[in-house]
Amino acid sequence: MQRYILSRLIQSAAILFGVLFIVFFMLQMTGDPVSLLISRHASPEEVEALREELGFNRPLPVQFIDFVSGAVVGDFGKSLRHQRPAMDLILDRLPATMELAATALLISLILGIPLGLISGSNPGSFWDVLSRGTGLLGQTIPNFWLALILILVFSVQLGWFPTFGRDTWVFLGVTLPTRS
Repeated sequence: MQRYILSRLIQSAAILFGVLFIVFFMLQMTGDPVSLLISRHASPEEVEALREELGFNRPLPVQFIDFVSGAVVGDFGKSLRHQRPAMDLILDRLPATMELAATALLISLILGIPLGLISGSNPGSFWDVLSRGTGLLGQTIPNFWLALILILVFSVQLGWFPTFGRDTWVFLGVTLPTRS
């Protein structure tokens, strides 16, 4: 059992390292962030000074080590757009994310367990066919498309739900996002 746990921990560390590696190099492929932050009319000296200040003039392996060491301790750097620590931005949005995840989990438990029990005890029945068909349909329809259609119908056409944002009544504001 200890060997299995150790093996899984090593695999998890390798996957985490791989994800960090991919994220770092995908961010590098987006181009030079300094060109987005500084005026087009800036002198080459100003551009180089900003690159040095942000650490973009160092070799990629050094930047990667800094990226990983910061990520390990929860320091994701400073947002170039908002000029705030990235962790603060994540924590600001965490309550909405947890609310959405908890609501989706609650809905799937309330619907999934009874439908699974009914379908399992009565194979081939109306409820079995309905739940399997609905599940198959839910898996095959792209989430982004379903979300747009649900917003169009229930928010724009019928006016039952807000089109975006969080509402004061929790379940009204997260009904459409949890369905998609």
